[in-house]
This record gives sequence, C-alpha cells and structure tokens, in this order.
Amino acid sequence: MKKTEYRKLVSTCMTFAFAGVGLTGLIAVFGRTFRVNPILH
Repeated sequence: MKKTEYRKLVSTCMTFAFAGVGLTGLIAVFGRTFRVNPILH
C-alpha cells in the first residue's frame, strides 16, 4: 500500500469521525432545545 493511499484513507476516516461528532452534537443540542421548549417543536 502506497503512502499517499494510506494518507487519503486516514484523512477520509478523520473527516467521517468529525462529521459523526458534529452530527451527534447537533442532535444533542436540538433534542435539548425541543425538550426544554416544546413550543418550538
């Protein structure tokens, strides 16, 4: 396996990891907002 391919794979995994964390954070924030303010729901 070439070094460039490995680097591309790592960057892709990092991107997916960051996206997953960001998505989880957004869901948590939205869930908390809707739980506190049912009017917005």
